[in-house]
Amino acid sequence: MSSGGRTGNFAFFVPPCSNEVGVEKQVDNLPCYGLSSVAMSDLFRLELLKEIVETVLWTSQVKGEIPISIMLVGPSGIGKSKLLSSYQEPQIHPTDNISSSGIWDIVQRDPKNDLRFILLPDINPTLSRKPSTAVATVSNLLSLTADGTVRIDDAREQKTCSHIPMGLLTACTPEIYEKNARKWFALG
Repeated sequence: MSSGGRTGNFAFFVPPCSNEVGVEKQVDNLPCYGLSSVAMSDLFRLELLKEIVETVLWTSQVKGEIPISIMLVGPSGIGKSKLLSSYQEPQIHPTDNISSSGIWDIVQRDPKNDLRFILLPDINPTLSRKPSTAVATVSNLLSLTADGTVRIDDAREQKTCSHIPMGLLTACTPEIYEKNARKWFALG
């Protein structure tokens, strides 16, 4: 049993919160169902996660719809990043760290709008930057996934650029998720 949900166009997989299967508790007033560490390492669970990620990838093929993004949340070392990194397709841009400037560059280098997803296997380093940088990056990721707009406030003459909306494929640890979940839900 797992908990997940959808807010806007962002699907999320909530981290294990208990050692007992099916025991509900709250994390920042959000429901969270526990999985035992044995269940998390079970190959069946990996197949279920693969199916979820592949379903998210197919959302980019639905005409007139925005691709769904996904964040896998779980303890370090269980294979979240490895699972996401196994998806190497021309419409997926892989990166190991990102900033608003990096998002800008990705969008600018894709004038034909071929890219449909940014693959950031581990968002922890991005969120561990200076708070103002992390907030600007998350805001631009939100804007890119919602309407395809990227805004950057530096010395460039052009401050905004556009792309078709893209999805985000990423993962983080429960600690980073719990630290940031309330802010992310407030952003939309």
